[in-house]
Amino acid sequence: MIRSGLKLLLRSRSLRFVLDDRKQYAAGVFSSYVWNGHPIWYRPGSSDTELIYTILLKRGRKGEYAIEPAARAALGTVRTVLDIGANIGISTLYLAALFEDARIVAFEPVTENFSLLTRNTQHLTRVQRQPVALGEADETIEMLHSDVPSNLGGYSRVATGSDRQRTVRVAMRAARRQCEELGINAADVVKIDVEGSEWEVLNDLGSSFLSSCKFIIGELHGRHDFEVLNLLSEHFDVSVRKNLGDRCFMFQALNRHVEA
Repeated sequence: MIRSGLKLLLRSRSLRFVLDDRKQYAAGVFSSYVWNGHPIWYRPGSSDTELIYTILLKRGRKGEYAIEPAARAALGTVRTVLDIGANIGISTLYLAALFEDARIVAFEPVTENFSLLTRNTQHLTRVQRQPVALGEADETIEMLHSDVPSNLGGYSRVATGSDRQRTVRVAMRAARRQCEELGINAADVVKIDVEGSEWEVLNDLGSSFLSSCKFIIGELHGRHDFEVLNLLSEHFDVSVRKNLGDRCFMFQALNRHVEA
């Protein structure tokens, strides 16, 4: 483990959570951790505990989706947030806490992950959940499991980092059309982590939709990364956090019409 048990205990203040993080993953086993007064349901021994730690428990600017204070202040009122690739809802909970008055639309196609997303966000009436993947077309697709068995959020359309022998069929909707059907013609904030299909999603949303966004944050996975960054650079100032040799890295994009 990258993090020490002591650090995790100090951040979580839960011995059970620390022990769950160290357990061997077993299908059908669930546990919960209370955050902001509500239980977060997760699968011990899986990538779920890592998500809770990196998104909710890391402090200040070290959090996975932490936004620079100046950028956050510049966003002003945030009314609509898209969480594309919501997994079990940890990022959704973080975004809901950060943007307290926003409508949040969370997209997650994998059935068990969507079930936990629903359970973890059911107390938030302003969260709307959609059990689909976003992409470039309306169709049913096969997604590959991660090649790390405990990574239950790593389902991907891309072979790199995947177990080609294990697949799951999910519904995919064309990103722009799906948003239009949901009455979303513009979004203030977009979070995207779709395991290598970021280009397909953002390109289908299109330049006019993206230009209406104030802020986009997410992870790139070593596929069409430069195309994504080039697409965003038309309207955004973009920063990245990448270590040499790492395939995946985080990015943030602030619309140039928003003064930070």
